[in-house]
Amino acid sequence: TNMKTNHIKLLAIVGFVLAIFLILTFQSKLNLVKADGEVEAFYKKNCVMCHKADATKSFDAAKEDAVLEKAVLEGVDAKPIKMPEYKSKGVDEAKAKELVAYMREKAKAAKPPAQ
Repeated sequence: TNMKTNHIKLLAIVGFVLAIFLILTFQSKLNLVKADGEVEAFYKKNCVMCHKADATKSFDAAKEDAVLEKAVLEGVDAKPIKMPEYKSKGVDEAKAKELVAYMREKAKAAKPPAQ
């Protein structure tokens, strides 16, 4: 019976570890979906008025990610309209990176490559 008890304990531990692993795996996928929704909502609320819904206005996709992320965080003193900074409004480097990726995706979809 001692061996049987050890097997039950081992199975319980393995089951618990497997359950935790599955929860963590699916949680990260849920967070990605949530993050995408947050980025889209942020874009619609704060960016669409200057960059258009398809991110084709005043957005240079040829620039490096780091340059564009810096623009989101620190703003740009552009003419005729200055782009505000969003760092003080709760946007961190990770969110700036997600926003730049989102804008690239929108702009790419709006401007298919020339054939």
